[in-house]
Amino acid sequence: LVFSATEPPAIIPEVNCVTCQGVAYQGTIAVTKTGKTCQSWSAQMPHTHNQTPENNHCKGLDNNYCRNPDNEKIPWCYTTDPDTRWEYCNVMQCSDTPASGIILANLSLLCVSYKKCPQSFLLSLSLAADDPVIPQMRTSAMRGTVPVIGA
Repeated sequence: LVFSATEPPAIIPEVNCVTCQGVAYQGTIAVTKTGKTCQSWSAQMPHTHNQTPENNHCKGLDNNYCRNPDNEKIPWCYTTDPDTRWEYCNVMQCSDTPASGIILANLSLLCVSYKKCPQSFLLSLSLAADDPVIPQMRTSAMRGTVPVIGA
C-alpha cells in the first residue's frame, strides 16, 4: 500500500522497540549497549559528524536518542565518551516484547511516504486484545478502514 500525506507521522516516543533494522525507530532510549550516554545529534563535541538534524530531515535526530539514520544493523548513537566515537544501542526487537492478551492483527504498511519526508520505511503494528491504542479495531470482522490517529 502506498500512501501520501502532507505531514510526516507523529512521533510516538513510548514505542521502545524496533522492527527490521530500526530505521523508523522513534523511541527515547539514549544509552548504548555498554551504558554510555548518547551525544546529541546536533552537537559536534566530543565527536564531529555529519549525521545532524539539518542533514537528515524527518529521522528524529532532534535529541540524543538512539537512531538509525544510515541503515546500520540496529539503532546507534555517537557517545559522550571522547574515547568511543559511536556504539549500537540496546533496543529490543518488537517481536521480542512480551505480548499481553491475544494478538488480533499484525498490520504492515510498506512504502509509506510523505511529501516532507520522501524516504520510505516499514510501519508495523501489532494489536493485542486488551490494547487500548485503537479500540475501534477490536472487532471480529476486521473490515473497513483503519482509523488515522491525529487526522
